[in-house]
Amino acid sequence: MTIGQRIKQRRVELGLSADDVALALGKNRATIYRYESNDIEKLPTTVLEPLAEVLKTTPADLMGWDDSAKTVTPSVSIKDAVPFDHDGMIAFPIIGRVSAGMGSYADPENVVGTMVTDADKIIDGYDYVWLRVDGDSMEPELIDGDHVLVRVQDTAETGDLAVVLVDDENGVVKRIEYEEQNHITLISNNPKYTPRVFVREEMNRIRIFGKVVKMSRSF
Repeated sequence: MTIGQRIKQRRVELGLSADDVALALGKNRATIYRYESNDIEKLPTTVLEPLAEVLKTTPADLMGWDDSAKTVTPSVSIKDAVPFDHDGMIAFPIIGRVSAGMGSYADPENVVGTMVTDADKIIDGYDYVWLRVDGDSMEPELIDGDHVLVRVQDTAETGDLAVVLVDDENGVVKRIEYEEQNHITLISNNPKYTPRVFVREEMNRIRIFGKVVKMSRSF
């Protein structure tokens, strides 16, 4: 059985239409049919991992490496779920890129796709977005190409991993450390990056974009 046949078989087992899967992945119906007909022979991990999540299985199962991973779940349609929420999954937009190195602009209007996560990770009343990590400053916890799910909020506590805008330009993933009320340090996990310290008036240069609540890595 080809990967395309396994994708279609799993979709049918779940009672999902091609439109359902396309909506969850931020693709169109034609793209899903191309996956299933093997027009796209090698699916990138950035597609395979979220596709496996939507189909409630594993990338290894879709590739045919693990015949024991798949379990058939009751037939159900996600058409009744707005936003997308099927078997405890919910989709959020991927926006731009976020730097965990030298810094890159995080543009909330720059939606480049969608990814799904467990609905039990979500707190009502907050917006959530996925951001792509670009750089090595947070290694080994985060590596270049990881995606982080960010709960959009303007506060963070000591020890939190947060997306921080410095001078309203650079979106960076850093560990937050406060010392009293007039001292904040942005800490990188990678020791080759020096902590950045902002004191008193310098703290006005910093804006918390949100708190990192989950990381997703493609292999």
